[in-house]
Amino acid sequence: MLHADQHATRPGGSPPHLSRQRAGYVEREANTGDARSRFVQLTEEGLSVTGRAMAASRVAHEEIMAGVPPEDVRDAADALRDIVLVVGRRRFR
Repeated sequence: MLHADQHATRPGGSPPHLSRQRAGYVEREANTGDARSRFVQLTEEGLSVTGRAMAASRVAHEEIMAGVPPEDVRDAADALRDIVLVVGRRRFR
């Protein structure tokens, strides 16, 4: 299944679904238990592309963060955690 942060869970086949399907990265099938929805899953090619993208992202992240001292990373993480505690109290749709 694709995640909501990939804008791939909207009902009715959103444009990201359709372009990924045309590219051969995802396949869709009817949900026999609920005619309003469809199952979406990555194809073998989709899994391959996703794996390569994740590896490239990991390398880029490591290169960018290589010069940042670990204590600065911890301080930034602590600050972000404090912000999320405040912002997280709000409900978003």
